[in-house]
Amino acid sequence: MTLKAYQYSLKPTKAQADLFVLSFGHNRFVWNWALALKSRYYRRFGQSLSKRQLQDQLVKKKNRDRYAWLYQVNAQSYLATLDHLDQAFSDFFNGKKKYPRFKSKSSHWHGYQNPQHTDVDFEQGCVKLPKIGWVKTTLHRPFEGKIKTSTVKLTPSGRYRVSILVDDGLDLPVPSTIEPDLTVGVDLGIKSLAVASDGTVIENTQPLQAALVTLKKEQRILSRQKKGSKSRAKQRLIIAKCHEKVANIRKHLLHQVSNHLVSKNQATSICIEDLHVKGLIRNKKLSRHIADIAWGELLRQFEYKCAWQGKNLITIDRFYPSSKTCSSCGSIKHDLKLSDRWYACDHCGVEMDRDLNAAINIKQQGLKQALEQVGTTCAVKCSPKSRLAQSSDLAKGTEFTQYESAETNARTAHAV
Repeated sequence: MTLKAYQYSLKPTKAQADLFVLSFGHNRFVWNWALALKSRYYRRFGQSLSKRQLQDQLVKKKNRDRYAWLYQVNAQSYLATLDHLDQAFSDFFNGKKKYPRFKSKSSHWHGYQNPQHTDVDFEQGCVKLPKIGWVKTTLHRPFEGKIKTSTVKLTPSGRYRVSILVDDGLDLPVPSTIEPDLTVGVDLGIKSLAVASDGTVIENTQPLQAALVTLKKEQRILSRQKKGSKSRAKQRLIIAKCHEKVANIRKHLLHQVSNHLVSKNQATSICIEDLHVKGLIRNKKLSRHIADIAWGELLRQFEYKCAWQGKNLITIDRFYPSSKTCSSCGSIKHDLKLSDRWYACDHCGVEMDRDLNAAINIKQQGLKQALEQVGTTCAVKCSPKSRLAQSSDLAKGTEFTQYESAETNARTAHAV
C-alpha cells in the first residue's frame, strides 16, 4: 500500500468560504476544549483521558442545547481533530515534540480534515467535500486510487487549498542491492546546495536572500500601519504572499534536486549525512542561510522518493569528518577551516574541491557501513506490482554542472 498526497487550489464561492471558516472555528473549539479537559483531568486525578472517552464526552456536549451549533459542520472532522490531539500527546510523551498548545483564532493558518465522503470530478474540475458540496478546484494532477482523507487549509495569504490522501493499491518496489559502482554520495552545503560524488554540482538559488530587499521594504510599511486597521490587514496579505512565493520557489527547487538525484540518476543507492538541522540552525551567523536551504525537507524527500523508486538511502554518522578526511589516503586535516573551499592533502598531495572530497568520503563511508551488514550481491529486480514515481522534468533555471571524471582524477593525483 502506497499513500500519496495531492494538493490542489480551491476556488470557493462566498457561501462556501463562509462554511470553511465555520468548519475552521468549530474544529478549533473542539481541539481547545479537548486539550483543556485532558490537561485538567490529569492535574486532578493523575490519569489521562483516552480518545474514546473524549469522543463520548463530545457526543454528550453536542446533545446539549447550548452547543447545538456543533451540528453545523461535518461531525467526522471532529473525530479527526481528536485523533490529531491524541497523536500530539503521543509525540510529546515519546520526546518528539513539545506539549500540545491551544489554537488561536488570530493565527493565520487554519485547517480541518475529512476522514471520508470526499469525491473528485476531473472532467468538471470540482471536489466534493462533506457539508460543503462541489467546490471548483484547479485539478492540475490526475490520480488513480482510493481517497482516504481530505484536508482543507487556509494559508496566511488567504488561499484555500485541499490535500487529498490517496491509496493507489500498489506495493512499494523491492529495494535493490547495494553495489559500489551504482552508489553515489551526496554532500549538502550552503554555497552549493548539493555536490554528488560523480561530479554533479547543484547551485543554491537562496530564494529568501533574493527576496530580503522586498520583504524589508514591506515590513517597514507594515510597522507604520495602525493595528486593527484595514490598511494593515491588506499590507499583511502582501507580506504573506511574498513569503509564500519564497516558500514555493524553495519547495520547487528541492523537488528538482531530489528528483534529479533519485529518479534521473542511474545509481541504486544514495549516501547522505545524518544532519542535526535543529542543532546547526542555532549558529547565529549561518542560521538564516541554513533555514533558507531547508536541509530537513530535502532529507525527507530523499527518504520517501527512494522508497518509491526501490532505491537504498544510506545515512552515515553526523560526526564523521567527511570534509576534513582525504578521500585518497584517508588522512585527516584537523586545521581545515570553513573558508577553505579547496582541499589540499598534506600527505598524498591530492587537491580537489572541498565539497567534492566530502561527497566521495560520504560514499566510501556509506558503503563501508552498509556492506558490512548486507554484503555485496547481484542486482535484484523490483516487484512486478510496483510502479515508479512519476516526476516532472527539471524546470529551467536550475544549474546542474558536472566535474569531469571527479573520482578518477582523485585517484590519478594520488598515484602521481
